[in-house]
Amino acid sequence: MATDLIGVRIVVTRPRGQAGELSRLLAQRGALVVVRPTIEVVLRDDPQTIERLAAIAPATTDAVLVTSGNAARALAAYTTPAARGVPVFAVGSATADALRRHGFGDVRVGMVASGEGLLDYMRGTLGDRLAGMRVVSPQSSRAHDTLVSGLVASRAHVEIVTAYDTRIVRDGEPLPPEPIDWVTFTSPSAVEGFLAALRLPNGARVACLGATTRDAAQASGLQVDVVPRTPSLLGLVDAIAETA
Repeated sequence: MATDLIGVRIVVTRPRGQAGELSRLLAQRGALVVVRPTIEVVLRDDPQTIERLAAIAPATTDAVLVTSGNAARALAAYTTPAARGVPVFAVGSATADALRRHGFGDVRVGMVASGEGLLDYMRGTLGDRLAGMRVVSPQSSRAHDTLVSGLVASRAHVEIVTAYDTRIVRDGEPLPPEPIDWVTFTSPSAVEGFLAALRLPNGARVACLGATTRDAAQASGLQVDVVPRTPSLLGLVDAIAETA
């Protein structure tokens, strides 16, 4: 096991219940991991949300659109086995991997890990079949999805299901006084939550999981130093190690 991050202090901003895997990968390489969640994710459990996701099946749905691991978690919680027979289009390999872990077999992902990249992939592979397709997209209550707009422009019928709430953690612990080398972000919401509660430490570099998160960080005024070639947690760790 490589130990190329020994002594490098890295902040993980993922929700506490989802920070373990990235923290483990970093610690295995010798990093000093600081877990400081900037958001929390709460699945909705109202009857309307549960019933709508439970209705996903080949007879009612032509495709499911998934833009995050949290949306994959909502699908796993509320869908029936019939939903595993519906093609799922995912943004990025990390989301696709989460879907496969939850038993979804027909998972399709574009070459570029962004909403625009998936839209291009769907238009390129489905073409005119997009018109009239019945698409369900479980999303966060904070989502701003240009991908959905693009599919609607291609005349697909897209139903957005608000499946979970993303809440900013404003009362968390401050960052430690020791120098911070890296701050990692795996979602645009994590960027928003960090800047709402904290300031980027002097000298800290920024690593983002994928293009969508990078764009959000840059739009918020952060300089992004690393985006992995492969948008996965392991790819993120490798990219930090190559740059550290």
